Parts: sequence; C-alpha cells; structure tokens
Amino acid sequence: MSLQDNFSTLFTPEFATAKPPLSVDGWKVLLVDDEPDLRAVLRLALCDVEVEGRPLRLMDAASANETKTRLTEHPDIALILLDVAMETEQAGLELIRHIREALGNHTVQIILVTGQPGYAPQREVMQCYEINGYQLKSELHADNLHAWAYAALRTHRVMCELQQQKQQLESQAKVLARWQHMFEHTQWGVLVTNADSNHIDMANPNCAGLYGYSADEFIGLPVSDLFAPEERAKVPHHIHQAQTLGHYIFESRHIRKDGVIFPVLVDVTAVKDANGNVLYRVANVQDITLRKQTETESRNLNANLEARVLARTVDLHTANQLLARAKLEAEAANVTKSTFLANMSHEIRTQLNAMMGFSNMLRIHPEASEKQRDSLNIICNSGKQLLALINNVLDMAKIDAGNIRLDKTTFDLGEMVREVTAMMHLGARDKGLQLTVDPSSRFPDFVHTDALMLRQTLINLLGNAIKFTEQGHVTLRVKTVPGEASQQLLIIEVEDSGIGINAADQDKIFEPFAQINSKLGHGSGLGLTISHSFMTMMGGRIRVQSALGTGSLFRVELPINGTQAPEPVPMAVEPGRVVDLAPKQNDYRILIVEDQLENALLLKEILNFNGLQLRGVDNGKQGVEAFAAWQPHLIWMDILMPVMDGLEATQRIRAMEGGRDVKIIAVTASGLKSERDALMAAGMDAVVRKPYQFIEIYEALTHHLGVKFTHEHE
Repeated sequence: MSLQDNFSTLFTPEFATAKPPLSVDGWKVLLVDDEPDLRAVLRLALCDVEVEGRPLRLMDAASANETKTRLTEHPDIALILLDVAMETEQAGLELIRHIREALGNHTVQIILVTGQPGYAPQREVMQCYEINGYQLKSELHADNLHAWAYAALRTHRVMCELQQQKQQLESQAKVLARWQHMFEHTQWGVLVTNADSNHIDMANPNCAGLYGYSADEFIGLPVSDLFAPEERAKVPHHIHQAQTLGHYIFESRHIRKDGVIFPVLVDVTAVKDANGNVLYRVANVQDITLRKQTETESRNLNANLEARVLARTVDLHTANQLLARAKLEAEAANVTKSTFLANMSHEIRTQLNAMMGFSNMLRIHPEASEKQRDSLNIICNSGKQLLALINNVLDMAKIDAGNIRLDKTTFDLGEMVREVTAMMHLGARDKGLQLTVDPSSRFPDFVHTDALMLRQTLINLLGNAIKFTEQGHVTLRVKTVPGEASQQLLIIEVEDSGIGINAADQDKIFEPFAQINSKLGHGSGLGLTISHSFMTMMGGRIRVQSALGTGSLFRVELPINGTQAPEPVPMAVEPGRVVDLAPKQNDYRILIVEDQLENALLLKEILNFNGLQLRGVDNGKQGVEAFAAWQPHLIWMDILMPVMDGLEATQRIRAMEGGRDVKIIAVTASGLKSERDALMAAGMDAVVRKPYQFIEIYEALTHHLGVKFTHEHE
C-alpha cells in the first residue's frame, strides 16, 4: 500500500470533494515536501480547517529553492509544514536557518514533518533550530495535524501582535525623544504647572536658567513666585483667562532668584480632557528685555524725527499747495484738450458724413462714367484718410489719458488679414507696388485677443510701408511659434523695398509725431506710436530692422490663444448693393431728427424707397412733438442739436405713451466708447457713428423693424 493510501485511511470520503476558492483573508500555510502524494494528503487534511474564523490558504513547494521563492512572493506566510530531506538530506534544516537568519523572519511558525528521524533527531533539532513543532510522518493523523495548526497559527497571531506593539513602542519612543530634545533645547523657557496647586511640575533647562535657578530648585515653585511683587495680584486673572480661553498671551514683569526684574512675554495653553477639565497648563516664557530696549530707542528716534519733520511742515505744506495747483492746472489742460479733440472730431466727422455719403451714392450711380467714378474714389479715399487721421489723434489722446482698455474677443484672423490687405491693395496698386501675403504664412483660423488693436496695428504697418516705398514690393508674413505656457506667439512681419531707415533714427520712429522721411510724404506721425502702445498693452512688442537703401522689416510679436470658431453669424450685405424694398411689406414711418441739413438729406436719400414714409425735423424739441403727432415706427436721433439735444429728447419720448415701443437709433459723430455706453443706458436701441456706411443704415432697419431689401443681381 502506498504512502498516500496509508494516509487516506485517516480521512472521511467527503474531504476528497472539490472545494471553492479560499478567501484572500485566510491564513497562508505553506506545505513543503518533495513527495507530491504527501502534499496532496496534507492539503486534504487541512482544506476545511478554520482558525479563529479564518480559513487556511494552502500553498505548495517541492524544494528549498521553491520555498524561498514562495516566501519572497508571500512574506506574510503564517505556517510552514516542512520536510527535512528534499534536494539534500539536510535541505529542510538549511532552509530553517535561511528563514530565521537570512530573512530575519521569526514570526512564521515552522513544524518539521519528517519520515527519516535519523537525519534529524527531535531533541537535537529542537535544541539547535528555531522550530515550533516536530512531527513524524508515521505518526501523522488528522487530530494532531489540526492541533499543531491551531496552536501554531494562534502563536503566529500573538507574535505578530507583539511585534506590532514593539514597533509602536519604538516609534513612540523616537517621537518622545524628539519632543524631549525640542523641550530641552528650545530657546524659550517652557514650564508645566498642575491644575490644582499651580506649582511647577516640569521645566526645561532654559526656563530654570532664565530665572537663575537650578533644575532641582525650580521644580515645585509656586507660579506666583516668578512674578514681580507688583504683578502678583494679576496672577489669578491670568490663570482664569488661560483656562477660559484655552490659549492666552500676555506681557508681564518677572523676577529672578537674585531679585532682578525683567519683562517677559508669556504664551499659556490649558490642556483639557474630553470633558473640558483642565489637566495641566503649558507656558512658554520669553525674555523681551532687548525688544523693550529697541522699542524705547525707536520711540526716542521717532520723537527726534517728528521734531525735524515738524520743522519742515510749513515748507512741505507750501510745496503741496503748489503741486496741487499744478495738478489742477494739468487736469484742466487735459480736460480742455480732450474737449477740444472731441469737438473737433465731432465737427469733422459730421462734415465727412455728408461728403463721403454723397460721394458713395454718386460713385455707385449707374449713370456715372469711369472717369467720374475715379474722381469720386479720390474723394472717398481722401475722406477715409482724414477719418484715419482723426482716429489716430483720438487714440493717442486716449492712450495719454489711460482711457483705452483691452477688449479681447474671438475672431477670424484669416478674414482680418484678407480684409486689411484688400483695403490696402488700392493704395499699393496706385503706386505700382506689389502687395502680397507670403504663401508660407501659417496661423490659427480663430484667435482670442483684442481684434481692434491688432487690426489697427496691421493697417498702420502696411500703410507706412506703402507710403515710403516708391517701387518694388510690400510683403506681409503671418505665422505662429510656440510661446510660454499654453500660449502661442503670433509673428507678423511687414517687409518693404523702400528707402529704409537710418540706424540713428530707428529709436525715434515710435515717438509721437516723429516724421523721419518727411520728403516722401506727410502724416500725423502717430501710426507707429499708436501701434507700439497697442502692442505694449496687449503684452507684445514691435521691432524694426532697416538700413538706408535696403528697405525695412517691421516685426510684431504677440502672445495669443488659439481657439475654436465661434457660432457663425449671418454675412453682412455689401455696401451699395441695396436697390429697393422687397415687395409685400408694411409701410413704415421713419422720423429723422438732425440739425445738419446735408446729413438729413443724406439719410433721406439713402432711405428713398416706396414703402418708407420719411419726415425730418431740426432739433430734439421738434422731434418730441413730431413723435406725439405722427407716431413713427423708428427715429434716427442726432445727439448734438440746438434747443434740445437728442439725449433729452429720447428720455422725454420714452416717458410718453407709446414711447417704449418706438425704435430710437442714435446718430453721433463722437468716437468715444463712453458716450456710446451712456446713450445705450439712456434708452437708445442702437448707436451709429458718423461717417456711416450705407449698409449700417439698412442693417439697422432690418434688425429693428424687420424691413427686407432687394439687391443687385437678385
């Protein structure tokens, strides 16, 4: 009969049935024997055993090397049933030394199971090797195997708990040692008093030394003995505050053993139990003699300084009065300048509105000849240049006054480049220049930055290049390179084949009103200054590379954020394309309130369609009266008018019956955003700036009244 047959007689048949997987929380037990049959029998005997509610998780190993591997993979093995003779006659014993000495594992329980006691006598093995049990294979049966397992696993659990407690105690001892070191070596004096007698129970050496006592003398002293005689009456108050507040800081005067009184800062913490009862108090005491001396010296120094300052007060007061007067004069001059610029801008824009408006109407008239259109184009272009000059002067004034703010939006950069180059193409063509966009340009379709500032900078750079180039080319390059963080750096280069700029003059070109090459043309001298200011505000910069006779290259470097395309908006109708009202529409009454005859005539001419009833008045008062009598659907309201301005007229109309329903559109020659905001706040539905484009008028009617138009080629 085989070894397996002998052992199988010890167990009932049901032990041989298949078992479900063991819990991962079970005791890890390693069965080590080079005989597979014996390992199988041991597994059958132990498979259903539970110790303290935990099952056994059984693992096998057939050799010492395999056992070492198992121990490496599972360092938390609790019990090993170990054969002696495997690869060698002493393999099991050598493995025991490896586990205890090399691995330092003294918690795993090892029960030696041998069928050859001659190789490992029990008495000798128990004396020389750290094992926890010895069992002959010939005497092995279920009861003693279970008993060994119960005892060994319980012992393992106790040893693990003891080891954990030992580690905790060692950790606590280290923490306590660190606190002890801090307590003894801190620069402050630290003392602990009990809650009942207010005597000193503990103190660090620095605290005892601070008062001139030895450590033995200091322990047991009443706390009140540390206070100077005149301060001792306050001791109960200090104790009460510490116990009530939990943490209390105060200054006092204490006394040393030799009678010397010195100032101290005391920081007291009352340590309480879970019920709020004070267990003891910890006080940190600092000698503040040096600080008090410094404060006294500082007060004396301040007194001397105050005397010196007082002696100069009269002169300073006089100087302040002069500065205040100069400030008021400068502010008044600024207001005068701003008012003058605003008024001049208004007057010029008002006249430009009629000049450019009627010129455009004649230019698109079907009976105009080619020569007439060329002449009218000159008038329109001159008006645009004059308008650009006005805008530059106003922008410069805003920059000086600090009234320009960034207004970042998401826009189509490619569309901006196309629009600006198309706009500048006419000027380049008239001079016989080739204006091109470098085909290697690569940049995001949509970016997030201030579109108006970037557009104006691009216009200024291209305009300057065309102005100072007599023959050759002007090239625009646009690209992006990686910038800081998640941003990109937008690079715009405008290169020309013009006369170039002397190196000595390159530092001057960004100064206001600088005109280096005045022989070739005149301008405000503000374009580059404004562009430079805009780029600075946007976090970018402009640089120039140039030499006389070789042309110039202006380079813009601007941090941007590439972004997704915004929601699509309807495409605007091109100016001059509207030819009539669409059929089958309601008749609309349109009131024009405008004191300038030519601008009123222009609006009437723009809106001269069957289906639109037009009526004009000269001032705001007449506008209010006309509204009451005629009840128009929409009012074009000029702002600056005699008798009553457009703002007051709008407010009065809004207060009248039906005044909340009528659409009122302000027509202003002001270029200030602040005025636009004020007009919208006063009740305007929209604001149109002079000189306006025809398309702005038509789009306003479509948006506010739903008027539909027909266009050329429809």
